[in-house]
Order: sequence, then C-alpha cells, then structure tokens
Amino acid sequence: GHRVYRNGDPRCMMMKTWARELASQNETRKEIMAIAERLEDTLLAEKGLQPNVDFYGSVVLFFLGIPCEMLITVFALARAAGWASHVIEQQQNNKLIRPVNVYRGPVNRPFVALSARAETLPSPGEHDADDDDDDDHDHEGTAQVTTTTPQQQQQQQQK
Repeated sequence: GHRVYRNGDPRCMMMKTWARELASQNETRKEIMAIAERLEDTLLAEKGLQPNVDFYGSVVLFFLGIPCEMLITVFALARAAGWASHVIEQQQNNKLIRPVNVYRGPVNRPFVALSARAETLPSPGEHDADDDDDDDHDHEGTAQVTTTTPQQQQQQQQK
C-alpha cells in the first residue's frame, strides 16, 4: 500500500512547478501542460481525486525526453530500494514498518546555489578527525531529521 493524502500529495505541487517551467519552453509543451491541468481539474471536480507525484512527474520526465514507454520503468526503479526494504521488514517482523520523519532543523533558510556551496564542502577523501564522534550536539545550520514509527509517536504523545 501507499500513503493516502487527504488534501493531495504535497510532492505533486513541486512536480507541477517543474512541469510548468519546462512547458514554457515551447508551444507543444504548453499544450500538453494545458491538457494535464484540465485532467487534474476534471478529476477533482467530477471524482474528488487529486493527483499524486507521478501525475506531473510523468509530464516532467516526458519533457526531459524520457520516452512514454519508459515512464513506468523509471518509476519502478525509483521505488525498488523501498520495496526491497518493505520485503525485508515483513520477513523479519511479519509486518510493514511505516516510519514518519519529523524535520527538526532550521526553517525558512535561503537557497544557496550549488556553485556557492561547493567551496565549503570537503574534497573527496578529505576527512576531519573531529567528525568521528557520533554526538548529538546541535551543529549550526545542520538539518536534523528524526525517524520514528507510529508506535513511538503514540508513546511520546502519551507522556
């Protein structure tokens, strides 16, 4: 199974933004994008359905030159690691584990272009001996993501 979003897939808006940007490059793409948006509007109005990330993801991949007959393959490859993890979890525990990520880092940080960030990154193979400790201190500007299972979240809420 997969997560069902009550208010639509939040990843879909990002893909839709990319699709619109790529569509702006020529008239044929603009027409394809208009069809996709009409489909989205019609499905919402008539069926109450909202697209998931794959709806506009397929439009983006098509605009990037991936042939239509390869789209399902690309989607499957992107999910293969997750599927394998689910199989391993199910074999170990006879149930699927669905962790929830909670972002606990700084918010509303400005975007820094990759070229501007590259100077601050260590060269390949370069390693700082101080990085060997697995401490929990707050490294300024470092995002922290905590992964918990629904059972752990429920226990935390009961405290």
